[in-house]
Amino acid sequence: MGSVSTTVSGLECQAWAATSPHVPGDTITDDKFPDGSRAAANNYCRNPNGYGRGPWCYTTDPNTVYEKCDIPLCPGKFISRFARAVVKYRFKLLPLHSVIRLRVLTVDICNFLCKY
Repeated sequence: MGSVSTTVSGLECQAWAATSPHVPGDTITDDKFPDGSRAAANNYCRNPNGYGRGPWCYTTDPNTVYEKCDIPLCPGKFISRFARAVVKYRFKLLPLHSVIRLRVLTVDICNFLCKY
């Protein structure tokens, strides 16, 4: 969980528990937040309904209801695809112990990058 609270265009995020200028949809409930509640999520970028491709928020701009946030996603799908590709071609390219080291290193790098 991060603390970014601005959108891709620089708009400030509305607090998730607020109802002005935009009323959150009915599916935006406390149990959807990793923080534990809408109030605890403050005005941080989140994706409580799992729609789209990454974090977003309601904005404080009355003319823009919501907008995506510019936060790199944790590359779980990339790691998964990479692992499958490595397993598929490991006999042609690398001995197994090298493939395992390479996969662990890739996961470590991706996990590190996801924190920032």
